[in-house]
Amino acid sequence: SAWTMALGANLNADEQARWKQVCAAREKRDRDALTHLIVTEMDRMFMLSASQRTAMEKVMGSVAGENPPLNGFDGSSVVLAYARVLTPPQESEVKAVFDESQRRQWDEKDSMDTGIYNGMPEVDENAEENKTVRAAGSVEEAANAFLVNAADEERKKRRDAMEARLNDVRRATSLKPESVRLLGIAAKGAVERSLDEWAQNMMSYVENQVKNMPLDTARAILMERGQMRVNFGRSGSTPASEQMWQQMLSQMLQGAEKEAWERAVSERDAYRRESIALLALDRLDKLVRLSAEQHAKLLPAVMKVAEENLPAFEETYGNQGTIQTYYVGSFVVGVPEEMVKSVLTPLQMKVWSAEIEKGLKSQWEYIKSRAQNLRVRIKR
Repeated sequence: SAWTMALGANLNADEQARWKQVCAAREKRDRDALTHLIVTEMDRMFMLSASQRTAMEKVMGSVAGENPPLNGFDGSSVVLAYARVLTPPQESEVKAVFDESQRRQWDEKDSMDTGIYNGMPEVDENAEENKTVRAAGSVEEAANAFLVNAADEERKKRRDAMEARLNDVRRATSLKPESVRLLGIAAKGAVERSLDEWAQNMMSYVENQVKNMPLDTARAILMERGQMRVNFGRSGSTPASEQMWQQMLSQMLQGAEKEAWERAVSERDAYRRESIALLALDRLDKLVRLSAEQHAKLLPAVMKVAEENLPAFEETYGNQGTIQTYYVGSFVVGVPEEMVKSVLTPLQMKVWSAEIEKGLKSQWEYIKSRAQNLRVRIKR
């Protein structure tokens, strides 16, 4: 290219070598940010241990290096996108990191709730979940059939999530089998309890969609929604937040066991914050081309902002905990301006300031406001 020819003409051999090192370092930072995104989302779905995260970084880092960034994907959809480009040996490496339960969930990954929706899929009237809707003789029967199918699917997803959480407790601690069994009973009860609010929301949604509709129209609407039902009826109530699970967890985890579990949770949260910070800086890096020194100076500051505001960020821009990468640049806006000015050059700061005004500033102000409200709610 003309740019490469110009570099060759104007840089001596030593300068060209240093330039290649700078470019290689930037490419590695970009790959590391992508790898962390993939692994932190795998962690969310499969509840990895610290050693599993380290092992998975090696596997998925290699995959990310071999494949260009798959644009248009956020959060768990990144996992699914990269899962589909794994070679058989690479998939074997992934599955070797998992335990038996995680491998089973991985094998079912194509049916996972990605949290990302890009338009309605083509309706398959012969799909198993649509057969009872299509066979219904009235709008009420079609709605009931849809709700039964939706509840069965949602129950399975929540049970899988709680199974992953239960196995995470088991791996992190030395609980006796009887204690694990009791936690398992509480997990199943928490799933059913959490579905109450979900069911109310879903029933209200379905009623609003099909009331006063002809039967054929109602069937078509419900079959179309059936293939995307994960996008509807969502509620803030999760099995892990249910009182029966929390009480049993507190009862079973005492002393060293409690410390071990809290350490595992803390390490997972820290890894997620680091992933957020790396993604935020990756956006800045692509825009103003940071040096390695600039990146190293800004990373701790962005991680601090993430630590203080991540719950509000996920409450605002998340979907069931999924990282929405488009918005993560707002965490850099949260770093004190004087600190950013002391790191960036005047030209870099000018470019970044213009980018902030395109929407990042308003996003950050909203996150900050939500974080303040969240802290008030917690105090109460």
